[in-house]
Amino acid sequence: MQSDQPSIELAPAPASSAGPPERARIAGLLSARQLTLATVLFFLLVASLRLSLIYFFGFDSPYSDQWDAEGWTWLRPYQEGHIDWRTLFAPHNEHRIAWARLVSLALFALNNEQWDNLVSATLNVFLVATACALVFRKMLKLLAPIMWPVPVFLLAACCLPCGHENLLIGFQIEFYLLVMLTVLGVWLAATRPTSVAGTIVLGALAFASIFTLASALFTPVAIAGAAALRVREKGESWLRALPLFAILASATVTGILLLVNVPSTLRAGDIYEWLAALRVVASWPLPASWLAVALLWSPLLVGGMAMMRRRGADGSAICALVIGAWTAAQIASISYGRAHDLNYVHSRYTDILALTVFVNTFFCLRLLGSSREPAQARTRVLLASLWLTAIAGGYAVQGVIGLKEMQDFAASRQMQSDNVRSYVRGWDRSIIETAMPWNLPYPNKPRLKMMLDDKTIRQMLPAGTRTPIPLGASDGGFNPNGLPDSFPRAQGRGVYGSYEFGRGNDNTARKSANGLHSRFPYLLFYVAGDMGQEGITLALQAADGTAPRLIGSGSAASASWREVVVATPANDFSVQARDESHAHWFAFTPPLELGRLSAWTHRLLEISPLLLLIWLLTAGFALLFSCMLRLHAMDLRGSEAHLQADSVT
Repeated sequence: MQSDQPSIELAPAPASSAGPPERARIAGLLSARQLTLATVLFFLLVASLRLSLIYFFGFDSPYSDQWDAEGWTWLRPYQEGHIDWRTLFAPHNEHRIAWARLVSLALFALNNEQWDNLVSATLNVFLVATACALVFRKMLKLLAPIMWPVPVFLLAACCLPCGHENLLIGFQIEFYLLVMLTVLGVWLAATRPTSVAGTIVLGALAFASIFTLASALFTPVAIAGAAALRVREKGESWLRALPLFAILASATVTGILLLVNVPSTLRAGDIYEWLAALRVVASWPLPASWLAVALLWSPLLVGGMAMMRRRGADGSAICALVIGAWTAAQIASISYGRAHDLNYVHSRYTDILALTVFVNTFFCLRLLGSSREPAQARTRVLLASLWLTAIAGGYAVQGVIGLKEMQDFAASRQMQSDNVRSYVRGWDRSIIETAMPWNLPYPNKPRLKMMLDDKTIRQMLPAGTRTPIPLGASDGGFNPNGLPDSFPRAQGRGVYGSYEFGRGNDNTARKSANGLHSRFPYLLFYVAGDMGQEGITLALQAADGTAPRLIGSGSAASASWREVVVATPANDFSVQARDESHAHWFAFTPPLELGRLSAWTHRLLEISPLLLLIWLLTAGFALLFSCMLRLHAMDLRGSEAHLQADSVT
C-alpha cells in the first residue's frame, strides 16, 4: 500500500569522484546565466557590505603591533633607502609574516609611500569577496539541493561582523591567507589525481602557508591527509604519490624548525587550563560548554567515521573531513597558546572557526542520505532541522555580539587616533604620558613616543594623524572657527570660516595661501557651509598660475562636514578661497596629503553605503523576478492542462 504522506527527497550519497548527477546539484536548478548572476551578486553584496562596515567603523591609523612589525622595522627602512630584506622572514612574535610584509610594502610603494590602514583593509575586502565568490560558485555546482544551508552559512560568515578585527585592520591579512591557502591546497589534493604539475602546485601552497601564521604547519599535514584519502578511495598508486608526500613532509619540518619560542604568560600551564580554553573555542558559535562542543562536532565525527568505513567518498566529502580535522588542530593550538586570555573567543579567530560551521553542516545534511528507510527519514530530517536551527541561532547571536564589539572597538580606535593626532600636531605633547594604555594604538608609551618623534615615520603617517599643510593665519575676513553656533565644530582640525559673529552671512572674505608644496598626488579637505553657491569658491592653483581646480564645486549645503578629495595641480601650488556672497557662508580646513591608493579608497568607501543599497535591491529584484517567472510558468502549465482536459471532455 502506498502512503498518502508526501515523500521526502533525500540527497543520495555520491558514489564517485564525479559527484552527484546534474539533476542533484544546486546548479542544476539554475541556468548558466542565473549561476553567473548569483556568483556576481554574491561578490557584490559581500564586497559592498564589508566596505560599508569599514566606512562606518574603520580608521586609517596603524594599530598595535603594526607600528613595530610593519612600520618601524620594515617600511621605515624602505623609506630611508636601506631596507634589510632579511627582515621579510624575521619573526613577529611566534609567527613569520612574510606575505603580510610583502603586501604592505607593495601597497606602501603604490600609495606614494603613505602608510594607510584603510588601503590594506580595502584590499582584504576584495581578496575575501573574490575567494568566497569562487567557493560559492563551486558549492552551487557540486552540492545537492538539500545542501543549500552550506552556501547560506558562507554568505553569513562573509557578512556578519564576527571577525571585525580582521575586517578593520589590514595587517590581519595573514588570517585570510592561511584559510585560503589551506582550503585551496586541500581541495586540489582531494579532487585532482597525482601529477608532476599538481605536486609542484601543492608543494608551493604548503611552503607558502608557513609564512602566514605559526599554526600553518598543520596545512602541509592537511594537504597530505587529503591526498592520502584520495589515493585510498580511488585505488591510485601510492608510489606515484610519494614525491608529493616527501615535499609536504619537508614543508612540515620547515614549519617546525621556523617556530619561534616566545616566552608567554598566556599559554596553558597544565592540561586543565588547556581543556578549559578548549571548551570555549571549540563551542563557537554556541555558548561555551562541553554539551555545545558535542552538539556542534557530532555531524563531522559521525559522518566522518561512516565515510571512512564505507569508502567511496567523493572529493567534496574528503575536503570537508580534512578541513574539519585541520580546524580542530587550529582550535587546539589557539586554546594552548592563549589559555589565560580565552574567557571568550577573540574576533580575529572567528574566520578560522567559521570553517567548523561549514564542514559540520555539510556532514549533517550528508547524513540525511545515508539511509533510504522511509521510517527513518522524518526522524533524520527532524534532527537535522533542530541542529541547523541551533547553529543558525548561535551564529545570529554571534553576529549581534560582533556588531556591539565592533562599535566598541571603533570608539576605542577613535580615541587612539585623536590622541596620536594631538601629539603629532603639537596640541598636547603630554597626551601619551597621561592617556590610559587602551587609549593608545601601541601599549609601550616610550617606544610609541620615539616612533612618533621620528621624522620618517611622520612623513609616512596617513591623513587622519599627519600634520596638515599650513595655510597661515586667519585673515582677509576668514575667522578661526568661523561657523554658526549651531554647526558642529571640526574638533582639532583648524578651521577657516567666513561666518562672522554679529554679521553672520553678510561677511565677505578672501584668502590666498601661496608657496605650498606636496609630494603627494591628492589632497583631502573638510568643507562645510554653502559650497557651490554663487560667489563662493575654494580652488587649488599651480604655482605658475595654470591648472586651477575648484574644490567642492556643485556641492549642496550640508548640515555636517564633508570630505572632498582633489588632485594636486602641481608639486608647488596655492589655495585660493573667496566668499563674495552676503547670503551664504562656508568653511574649510587645511588640506591633508593623500597617496594615490588612499584617495581612491576614500572615494570608494564614501559611496559604499549607496553601492550596498543598489546591490541589495538588485538581489531582491533578481530573486523576486525568478520566483515570479517560475510561478507564472507553473500557472501556464496548469492552464494548458485544464484546456486539454476540457477539449477531451
